[in-house]
Amino acid sequence: MEDTGITYNDLKQTTNEEIAEVAYLLQTPKGRNRKERHCDAYYQEMATNREAVYVKVADRIANTQYSLDQGSSMFTKYQQEYPHFQTFLRLAWPELEPMWQHLDHLYSYKPYPTPV
Repeated sequence: MEDTGITYNDLKQTTNEEIAEVAYLLQTPKGRNRKERHCDAYYQEMATNREAVYVKVADRIANTQYSLDQGSSMFTKYQQEYPHFQTFLRLAWPELEPMWQHLDHLYSYKPYPTPV
């Protein structure tokens, strides 16, 4: 929904309420910068829905792995955000712990210096 013209009701009508709710919870709220957009309230609300947390963590794994593989500066950004990112989401759904352990492992890497 975030990057499209599709509304919550459009998605609900073409799929179901559960999928529409997950998509709604994953939308990044308005903010002047990344820190404002990824605020406590965003993660607190997301933590109420297991599927939303699953998708968010899977997305973060994919983005982290890609940025690590590409030597992107986003790897460092994700690494720095990780303590806040997991604060509200990690304990909400203990059955997702293997995914969190995978992220722990990815963030243990020291990225290669970006060539100048």
